Amino acid sequence: MVRSTLATTVLIAALSCSPSSPSPAPPAADWPNTRPSLPSEAELFVASHQTDTLIAVDPSSLTKTAGPFPVGDNPLEIDGPTHIGRDFEGHYFVLLDRPYRKEDVGPHQGHGTLDGVGVIQRLSPDTLAIEGRARVDESPGMLAVSPTGREVIVSHFDKTKAADTTRPEIDQRADLIVFQAGPIDPDTLGRRVRACRAPNGFAFGGPARRRVFVACWADDSVADFDLDDPTLLVRRTPLAQGGDAGASIGPYAAGATLDGSLVAIGGDLAFEVIGFDTSRLEIAWRLPTSGPVRAIAWSANDTAAVLTLAPPTIETFTRSGASLRRQTMPSECLEATSMIWGPNDSTLLVACATETDGRLFALSADTLAVTASSSTSPRPLGLLRTGP
Repeated sequence: MVRSTLATTVLIAALSCSPSSPSPAPPAADWPNTRPSLPSEAELFVASHQTDTLIAVDPSSLTKTAGPFPVGDNPLEIDGPTHIGRDFEGHYFVLLDRPYRKEDVGPHQGHGTLDGVGVIQRLSPDTLAIEGRARVDESPGMLAVSPTGREVIVSHFDKTKAADTTRPEIDQRADLIVFQAGPIDPDTLGRRVRACRAPNGFAFGGPARRRVFVACWADDSVADFDLDDPTLLVRRTPLAQGGDAGASIGPYAAGATLDGSLVAIGGDLAFEVIGFDTSRLEIAWRLPTSGPVRAIAWSANDTAAVLTLAPPTIETFTRSGASLRRQTMPSECLEATSMIWGPNDSTLLVACATETDGRLFALSADTLAVTASSSTSPRPLGLLRTGP
């Protein structure tokens, strides 16, 4: 029986190697790639925090032009893409604030208390395919690319660490990580800046826009450092009395004028915007808002737009701090999650979470009236516009 079985095995092996038996075809050199390519005119990108995808949208009509493009680390879990940036070579970077938690109702509800390690991914300019990844810290806050496109910076809005009084004060602070634009991998560390407690929004100011001004939520201060300084020495300027005694303003968002001479800091606890002179390092003005500030964006003609919550509202003001207009978002916008200026600063583009999905709105820059809207991916959180 053993001999018979062995003979059969040898025969099968011989037949399988016979010249008359066809061999499996080698893989084709150009295996079909089903991933869609970006259209050349793609100018607006939306990150869906709930579906781990990016889509390309026409910023004028708000219609989808390409996508969805999958991002994320784990196909079986939701990693939560939040912010998008593009470097000087056209590569895209996306921040994942994983893990996504279903109990965090609303895109900002778990912000500052996540216990998973964040990730940034580098994406192809043509198809948004993932080309590399690097780890950041817990509770990542914001990702932005410098005006030169040569640095990718991530903040960490770690309120848990900031509130831990068992730590020395220096260890309650969280880092900003400065990556050089280019290929990244799990061993890429970046330069670390121990800025302040619970840093979140930041903007690029100063004469050449090479200084980074950081909204320090738990310190009621603005921190700044020079990207060209090898030591990345940090200065901190208090924005309210009490300093480290505890957050009463909760600086959360930041936006700089295009010449870098003024940075607007938005409060999360005190409903106000503070104009900060970047050369004198002093407060230029304060302006009350209707709610906690989530985003600030400046146009080329020095008009600032402020996105506030409760209810979602858009407010505009001048660089001297004079209020211009205020408009509450439509009722279907349960939470406004992100905002940027549209083509040629003629509109404001606002992303909203609704009861069923996400929605993009275009508002007239002159009147703040809604001029267009469209459905988009659920929980749209990150917006990036690359056109004029």
